Formats: sequence, C-alpha cells, structure tokens
Amino acid sequence: GLLVPFAILFGALVLLRGHDARPAVLSGVFDRVPILRPALAAWLVAMLIGFAVNDSGIAIPAVGIMLAVPILIVISTRSLEQEPAAAASNAAKGTKT
Repeated sequence: GLLVPFAILFGALVLLRGHDARPAVLSGVFDRVPILRPALAAWLVAMLIGFAVNDSGIAIPAVGIMLAVPILIVISTRSLEQEPAAAASNAAKGTKT
C-alpha cells in the first residue's frame, strides 16, 4: 500500500530525468531502443489507472511490476553485453563511441 506512490514517483523521475542525470545503463538502453521511453510511460499510466480503478488496490500494478522488472533487466543486460562488441567494432574502424 504505502510503497506504491513512492514506486510510481521513482518510475516517473527515471523517465523524466535529463540524459546526463540518468543511470548509464538506462541512457544506453534508451539510445538503442528509442521506443522504450514511450512504452515505459504508457506502462506507468496503465499502472496508475489500474491502481485507481481496481477495488483490490495493488493487484494490477503488482502484476504489471512482475512483468516489467524482468523485461527491463533483460533489456539492460543485453545492452551491457552489446557495449564491448560495439566498442571493439568501432575501435577496428577507428571511430569513437
């Protein structure tokens, strides 16, 4: 109950922060997957509506969080795995990342 507003506020802050203020992993992911920011914003709105409309309170956002967190972990991990390969490819071409 009480953590939901803080979790929603944290999610909104992460989405709305400037490029330099974001964690490095998210900056890389947002650069590689441009549709991710609007998708997360839409997810956040859906969770707010689900929380407000559902008579069980946290049930809808809890299911949404169970789906979103693993997906974000996979996307971030894949982004981190691709960084060394991209850096090596750019070094071979003589360009900077």
